[in-house]
Amino acid sequence: MNKIFFPICIFCFLLFDKAEAQSSDVVVDGKARFTVLTPTLIRMEYAGDSTFENRKSFNMINRNLSVPSYTTQVNSGWREIKTDKLLLRYKQNSGCFTGENLAVGLNVSNKNVEVYPWEKFAVNKICEAENAELSGGATNASDHSGSSGSGFVAGLTQVSAGIKWDINNNSGAGDYTIVIRYANAKGGDGLYIPRTLSLYVDSVKTQISLGTTADWDSWNLFKINEYLSSGMHSLKIVCNSEDTYNVNIDWLSIVPAGADIPNTANSNLGGWVRSLDAQNGSINLFNGLLSKDGWYMIDDSKTAVYDGDWVTSRPNHVGGYQDGYFFGYGHNYKTALDDFYKITGNPPLLPKWAFGIWFSRYYAYNYDDYRNTLLPKFRSEKLPLDVLAIDTDWKSPNQWDGWNWNNTLFPDPLNFLYWTKNQGLKVTLNIHPSIETNDPLFT
Repeated sequence: MNKIFFPICIFCFLLFDKAEAQSSDVVVDGKARFTVLTPTLIRMEYAGDSTFENRKSFNMINRNLSVPSYTTQVNSGWREIKTDKLLLRYKQNSGCFTGENLAVGLNVSNKNVEVYPWEKFAVNKICEAENAELSGGATNASDHSGSSGSGFVAGLTQVSAGIKWDINNNSGAGDYTIVIRYANAKGGDGLYIPRTLSLYVDSVKTQISLGTTADWDSWNLFKINEYLSSGMHSLKIVCNSEDTYNVNIDWLSIVPAGADIPNTANSNLGGWVRSLDAQNGSINLFNGLLSKDGWYMIDDSKTAVYDGDWVTSRPNHVGGYQDGYFFGYGHNYKTALDDFYKITGNPPLLPKWAFGIWFSRYYAYNYDDYRNTLLPKFRSEKLPLDVLAIDTDWKSPNQWDGWNWNNTLFPDPLNFLYWTKNQGLKVTLNIHPSIETNDPLFT
C-alpha cells in the first residue's frame, strides 16, 4: 500500500501544487513576475534576462499597497494566481506573454469569461490598422469620417510604405476570407482609378486591386480567400514599385470562409484624443480604462522610469521585456477608477472655470483687439467667456520657438494680465517645448 501511495503523491505534487495564501504580493515564475496589487488588478512582467523593474514609471508611481488575499499554485504546468475576482494562468517557461500562454478569468455580467490581454490580433476580430506596425511613411490619421477604432492609416503614398499585423489563428486550419476596409478617392495623382497594393500572407505575395470609393469619407470592403494553418501568421499590406497605392486602410479581419464579419462597434468607452485640430462633429477616441468588456490592460512596457527625481528610458533587455497592468473590474467602473488612482495618484480636481467657454484663434490679436473688440462682442451677445487661449503670435522674435513677449502686440504684458483678471478671465499662452538661441530669454 505504501509503495503505491508514495509515487502517486510525488506525481500529484509535480502536477498540482497546493494553493496557499500568500504574505507577499509578488509571485516569480521563471522569467515572469506577477504583482497582485488588488483583487481586480495584477501587474504582469516578463523579462528575458530575468531583470525586473522595481522603479516607479512615469505612469505608475505607487505599487506599495496592502497585500490582498490570494492563492497561487502550479496546475499541470500552468502557474495560477487566484484572487476573489480573477484567475490568472500562465504557462510556465513559455516565453514572453501571448494570447496562447497567458489568460485571465473573470466574471462579467454574471458570466464567467476568459480573456487574453496580450493577444493583440486574432482571427474573428477586427484588427485595426492604426494599432498595427507601420513602416515607410505609413501613419495614423483621423481627418476623415466613418472609420472605426481611433482612426485609420494614411500615408500609403510611396514605395515601401506598409502595415503589418501578426495574427493568431486559434480557430484551426482551413479556408478563410481576408477582409480589408479601405477608402480610395482621388489620389495624389489626381485620378479616380482602382488602386493596387501588395498583400503578403506570410511570405506569399498577391497584388490586390481596390476599386474607387465615392470620396475619402466613404469606405469599401475588399475580400480575398486564403487557406491558413493554425498558429501565428504575418499579414502585410505594402506599396511596391509596381503598385498604384494612394489608399487609406481602416482595418483588416480574417474570418472563416462564408462567416459574417465581426461587429466593428468598439466596446471601449473611450479615453482621450490628442487634438481637436481640423475636427468638426463627432470624433473617435483612443481607448481608455473603462470598457463594456469588463477589463482593460495598460501596457507600460515602454514608459520612462524614474531614476531618482528624474525620468530615464527603460533599459534594454536581452530576450525582450513586457510590463502590463490588468484591470478586471466587470462592470464595476468605480472599482476600476479606484484601482487606477491607487497606482497613479489622485488627479487634481479641475476648477470650475476650466469647464467654461474658451476662446482660441490662430490670429495675431493685440491688447486693444481683446479689450475693445473681442470681449465687448461676447458681452453684447450675452455669451459667457472664461478663458483666453492666446496663440503663438504673442511671442517675438520667434513665434514658434520663443518665450519672449511681442511688445508690438502687447506693449505692457503685465497690464494686459491685470485687465484680464479684472474682467474675470483666465489666460493661457501657446508655448512649445523648445527655444531658439536668439530668443531674449535664452540662457
